[in-house]
Formats: sequence, structure tokens, C-alpha cells
Amino acid sequence: MSRETNRKTKDLLRKEMREMTFSFSQNKDDVLTASIKTANLVTMDERYKKADTILIFMSLPNEIQTELIIENAILDGKKVAIPKVINKTQILFYYLDPKIPILNQVSKGKFSVSEPLESAKLFHLQKDEQILVFVPGLAFTTTGDRLGHGKGYYDRYLNSLLENFSSSKHEKIPYICGLCYDFQIRPFIPMEITDVPVDCIFTNANIYNS
Repeated sequence: MSRETNRKTKDLLRKEMREMTFSFSQNKDDVLTASIKTANLVTMDERYKKADTILIFMSLPNEIQTELIIENAILDGKKVAIPKVINKTQILFYYLDPKIPILNQVSKGKFSVSEPLESAKLFHLQKDEQILVFVPGLAFTTTGDRLGHGKGYYDRYLNSLLENFSSSKHEKIPYICGLCYDFQIRPFIPMEITDVPVDCIFTNANIYNS
């Protein structure tokens, strides 16, 4: 499949999935129920239990609501960091302060996504730290392929993160996991060399290990 064909296939799938998630999110009770089920699966998983630090996105209204996972992680004594768009190509993660309510630490940023305030401290990798990264996606496959929103922010960040782990000879490779509704699991997503697959996907119904 050519790169141009890949792009067109991805664009069509993005349109389809945006329509599906928008339709589903009109019922807030359904979103909350699905988010609670997903958060429960996450907190029972060994990858979560082993994690020292969690890098996690702040969700849009049509996504699994990540605030539940964030709150659980803080209560469990884990460090939590959320992303901020730095420029047209880059995101960086910043720590949340466990002593301050989440809503008091964020403001609306690019794409109307909640982002950390300027006062937040930049995430930095510490020796022998187990990292768990949660990434958003419009669709995933059971083998870990991911369809993002098309800007490439997370693929660039993950590629950089994995390179840093490799160059620093860090022994604990990060777990990379997706979060989505179960209907966002698709049989096929065209992938390119710069696309970073995930190790697993948590949904409101299943955990898919790739």
C-alpha cells in the first residue's frame, strides 16, 4: 500500500471514528460508565501496579475520561504527568501536584485540551523508574496499531522517549498503552515507519495485549 493510499485510508477512518465517538458521547451517562469500567481494568492490571510514574493525556469530551485514572494513580502514590503542546510538532509532559485538585492545575490549551499551568514541573526520567504511558487514539487494532488524530505529536514524543531509554541503558522499558471505547477496536489500520505501536489497549470491556 502506497503512502498516499495509507493517508487516504487513515483520513476516511478518522472521519468514521470521529462520527462514532461523537455520537456515543452525547449520552454522558454512557461515557461515565465506560470510563469507570476502563479505569477499573487499568488499576487491576500489573503494568499499572508496577508503574512509578504515569504519563497520561487529558481527555476530550468524546474520549474515555482519564481523570478517574489520574485520581486513582495519585491516591496510589504514583507520580502523574500530563502533556502540553509546545509548538507545531512537540509535546512535553509536566507533573501534577498530588496536593492540589487537578482542575486547579490545568487550563484550556491548544485544541481545547486541558494542559498543565506554566508553574508545573517538567517530567524527567529517573533511574530505575518504571514508566506507564497512556496515549489517545481514534482507533486501535488488537495487535497494537494506533490511529491518532493526524498531528503526529505522540508518535514523535514516544520515538524520542524510547530513544532516550535506549541511549541511557535504562533497564525498565516503558509500557505504552492505549485507551479507547471497545467499538474503536478495528481489524486493520495502515501503519508507517514513524508510527509507534502500543503494548496494550484498555477499553470499557477488554484488555488487548499486543
